[in-house]
Amino acid sequence: MKSLTFAAHLYVCLSLIQATTLQASPNLSGDHAGKAATKVQGKNEPQSSPSADGKIIDLEVKVLDKIVSGKTKGLRTLFIIVYDAQSAMPMPYGALKVDLMKDPEGTVYKGTLDSKNINVMSGGPVPSSLRLKARLDKDGSAGKDAPGDFTGTVEGIKTGGSVTITIDKEIT
Repeated sequence: MKSLTFAAHLYVCLSLIQATTLQASPNLSGDHAGKAATKVQGKNEPQSSPSADGKIIDLEVKVLDKIVSGKTKGLRTLFIIVYDAQSAMPMPYGALKVDLMKDPEGTVYKGTLDSKNINVMSGGPVPSSLRLKARLDKDGSAGKDAPGDFTGTVEGIKTGGSVTITIDKEIT
């Protein structure tokens, strides 16, 4: 079998994000009312169990309106990408795709990332220290950041905790 280049392997892995669609999201809380409605896509095949209930982290993703106001109109795809903060490898541990039902503003996602709703790409146990990236994606396809996308990142987050990511950067 031929070896895949790293870029090809990453593309194949990220493409798996689109494999399964959940019709209802158990991850959206009542606090989400009035914000962009979402449909969460994920894969229900956990690779590891970070805690007894599979929780990786409680997460809220917000759009910084002052920075991106008006520029995110029409964007309907949010990717939440989980990396091992201790690793120099650019390969994500896993990712979650969220389809937004209206223009992103304020809180666009609030829920728990767990072994049931993310697509695990690199296998192995959940990293103890995480780097998380949220990306509003212009074309809705998995892959690298591209012009027209908007991102926010947090680093050094411990598994099992709680964090907010603020989308505040436009990719040009």
